[in-house]
Amino acid sequence: MKQYRPSYYKDFRCIAGACSDNCCIGWEIDIDPQTDAFYQSVGGDFGCRLKQDILRDEHGSQFILKGERCPFLNEQNLCDIYIHLGEQALCEICTQHPRYHEWYGSIKESGVGLCCEAAGRLIFSQDSLPTYEYVNIDEESSDDIDEEGFDALRAARNYAFELAKQHDWSALLSFGEELQDALEWEDWEEIRRLAAGEITLIPTPNTSVSPNALNQLLTFLSELEPIDPQWPALLQNICDKLPDVLAALPAYKSAYPRWSDDMDQLIHYFLYRYFCKSLFDEDVRSKTILPLVACIVVLLLNAETFLRKGSFALEDQIFTAKQFSKEIEYCTENLEALCEAFWDPDFLLVRQLNALLLQIFA
Repeated sequence: MKQYRPSYYKDFRCIAGACSDNCCIGWEIDIDPQTDAFYQSVGGDFGCRLKQDILRDEHGSQFILKGERCPFLNEQNLCDIYIHLGEQALCEICTQHPRYHEWYGSIKESGVGLCCEAAGRLIFSQDSLPTYEYVNIDEESSDDIDEEGFDALRAARNYAFELAKQHDWSALLSFGEELQDALEWEDWEEIRRLAAGEITLIPTPNTSVSPNALNQLLTFLSELEPIDPQWPALLQNICDKLPDVLAALPAYKSAYPRWSDDMDQLIHYFLYRYFCKSLFDEDVRSKTILPLVACIVVLLLNAETFLRKGSFALEDQIFTAKQFSKEIEYCTENLEALCEAFWDPDFLLVRQLNALLLQIFA
């Protein structure tokens, strides 16, 4: 099969001990069935330890964390499984993270996730939006998919890339609404026509911007299950001083001239990673809104950082994007809850996104 990936994908390298975070602390670590079967076959004292420190239930297998740490992370922050059994014994998530993959028949789409600071540095250091490449890989094709639908959605994603690049938020939001209607009917020809710009999009109503919408969003996010215990307090702090945070945006933009380029990278990343997954769950509307909401939240985090520090640099951008990614992308329940909220007519931000983005990017 063929792997489709950003051109920078091959340049990713884990920075190990130089990382300010640790992938073995604070995360639930699922074990893939093949590796789990191997762990169950290991004998001796270390085999006993493997059996004691792995939880198995109807949902699968995972390591039993000890004080938020993987039980096989030793005092030197090295992996005992790697030491005792070798690299080939690591479970899939440990060898792949932060790489992500989605299988569409004979195509495997891959990238690196923003929850990792090394990946964030790679993404935000690009001089332009990513290009993509095909690479032949030695894997069997996945289960059959609707190839016509996948091709139509990929064309639609390319058009969404262009609308986002042009900062045509009204058209992008309207595009998502029109695509949703066509997707529900599996009208692939209609989606192709939309992707080719052959159908005139109805402009998104340009409502006024209400601070209540941002407060509602931040409060909603703060009430989700946190990975970092400090995350809800950070969001509440932004809520409490929202007028000051918003007032700091112009100074932050002036102090960090590449802010718009970084936001373009962020929006492009979310479109690439999630848009075509709507082939499986039939929710392309939320996957059009998600990148824009991510942009808003990360910008608020950036402005709060600038307000607190009096400066802003690339390392700050990498960190704030990692915060949002870790809390939302890397908790399936949180990501699903946010996407479901986009369908709630009382979720104010969705109606005000166009106006808010026009105001921010002006």
